[in-house]
Amino acid sequence: MVNKLKGKSFWVNDNFKYNGCKEKEFEHTSREIENIVLDDNMISFFIPRCEPTDKNHAYQVNLNRRDIGTEYEGTYKDVDNPANSDDVNCDKFTNENQTRHFVYGKWTEDGTTYTWWAIFENDNLVV
Repeated sequence: MVNKLKGKSFWVNDNFKYNGCKEKEFEHTSREIENIVLDDNMISFFIPRCEPTDKNHAYQVNLNRRDIGTEYEGTYKDVDNPANSDDVNCDKFTNENQTRHFVYGKWTEDGTTYTWWAIFENDNLVV
């Protein structure tokens, strides 16, 4: 059996200036996450645009576990502009029955560092 996961990602600029999909200056940004692949050594997911016609970016994120416990590091790539790629890292925390996962870390884009976090949950079981 393979667990199908659903998720949501959130981030905020580390200087707390807003940069995202909405026009409210002091809110953090959030987006649904798709195509989540999660195991002990890797985290991979896709962040779609806020809306299909949105000027904002869509991202593919791939992270590999470091030698130290819960730490993962890797990169994101803008699917429309693969040259727009930079570092992403996080720590992953999982509940006791392996049904919820919380990741928290740093994301660098265009010279700006963001704090990001995501929650992945079992959506259903696929045979």
